[in-house]
Amino acid sequence: MSVPVIEKNAAYFEERSHIISESGCWVWQLNCFHDGYGMYGNKFYKARAHRGSYEAHKGAIPDGMIVMHTCDVRCCVNPDHLEVGTNSDNMRDMMSKGRGNGQFKLGRKAG
Repeated sequence: MSVPVIEKNAAYFEERSHIISESGCWVWQLNCFHDGYGMYGNKFYKARAHRGSYEAHKGAIPDGMIVMHTCDVRCCVNPDHLEVGTNSDNMRDMMSKGRGNGQFKLGRKAG
């Protein structure tokens, strides 16, 4: 599925972030989606800021891949904290760090 392109340069993301010196996170200062991920775009299309930052700094996101946060901060747009992986990679990372919603533990359904 093709999505509209909202071109932004790398400086756009840093300039609209508050840098946390202790963690290195660039905390997005504009709007966020209800789930905590940063939002940018125009009146016709909204996109997730961490994906835009990844593309502006590192290039296109390969087909079938998602952008994951190594810092686990949803509103972080620091390209050094972003990497691509599969949804399975992201779920494995989430479970290994104990970040799930409590449904699953160590790959088994809890309860």
